[in-house]
Amino acid sequence: MVWFFRSHKKGVVPTTEHFVPPTPKEALKIFGGGIWALLLPVIILVGLHSGKFTATEAGVIACVYALLIGLLVYRELKIKNLGKVFVNAAKTSAVVMFLAAAANVAAYYMTVSRIPQILTGGLEGLVENRTLLMIVLMLIVIVVGLAMDVTPSILILTPIMIPLVEAAGINKVYFGVCFVLMNVLGLTSPPVGPVLNVACAAGNVKMDKIIGPTMPYFISQTILCFALAIFPFLVEVPMGWFGAA
Repeated sequence: MVWFFRSHKKGVVPTTEHFVPPTPKEALKIFGGGIWALLLPVIILVGLHSGKFTATEAGVIACVYALLIGLLVYRELKIKNLGKVFVNAAKTSAVVMFLAAAANVAAYYMTVSRIPQILTGGLEGLVENRTLLMIVLMLIVIVVGLAMDVTPSILILTPIMIPLVEAAGINKVYFGVCFVLMNVLGLTSPPVGPVLNVACAAGNVKMDKIIGPTMPYFISQTILCFALAIFPFLVEVPMGWFGAA
């Protein structure tokens, strides 16, 4: 919805006036040409779901697969260009690793200072009001996520918040959905914002140039997360459809 309104505001409206539908033969040729690329997410999802490899291993497998397909099938990647590709990948990875290191320092400081425990220590009185408890917990996640990466945030906050969730009788699967979505907001929120920093490195732009355009999406996702916290049926009803309630 945000993308729809922003694209219309900026005049970026898709048009089909000059679109010529492909013939069945052309469509089959296009699909055949893209089947190798389409297999990449299939390999990742099947491997993760079956337990053949972890998420980290899936990233390695995806890189190797994409490298081989680019070299041997599509031939858009040349061996002579591999050095430049690896250097660019190393630069992008370095940005992420420096951010992860800074986030771990912040996580260590918050842990030894018992900041998460202090934030949640006075919430026992909200156990009787599930909606208010969920809103406060989500606010805490946002505050912590501003200075901490997703993984340490989840590892630190989960054992602190779960007893409160159980005492309030909140469905833990429902809480997990809201909790993870709210943690992911930290990926696009400065000052850490790993995704923002990677986008800046890839596009060779400064942080202040990218924050403004991404804020509508950040705000809309924040509103969505709080809507899920206030109206549990938005999560619990679909959970029931898949037998996860």
